[in-house]
Amino acid sequence: MTSGIVSFYLKNINMIDFSKKNVIITGAGGKIGFELSSYFYHQNANLILIEKNSDKLISLKNKFKKSNIYNCDLEKLSSIKNTLKKIKKSFSVIDTIIHTASLVGTSELIG
Repeated sequence: MTSGIVSFYLKNINMIDFSKKNVIITGAGGKIGFELSSYFYHQNANLILIEKNSDKLISLKNKFKKSNIYNCDLEKLSSIKNTLKKIKKSFSVIDTIIHTASLVGTSELIG
């Protein structure tokens, strides 16, 4: 199911029950994000997948049909705010956030 370094780390969290837990994964269409999405999907977590690439969004929708998938550019504050509003409407609690999205440094965000 998973490969490489991701499977190494996932061995240590197999004791935690993620079924029905709300898990956000940013950069879900990237290599690490996709592997983590697959892992938590098979653990029956409620996935909240965030990705900005439209081709990768389609792939995520096809692979993780029961997931909540959002198009969001994490380098644009307005995109983040709009996405968070949508997520808050559907989920009252977020149990886990995994940030795998990369930022290239061309944004208005500081920090």
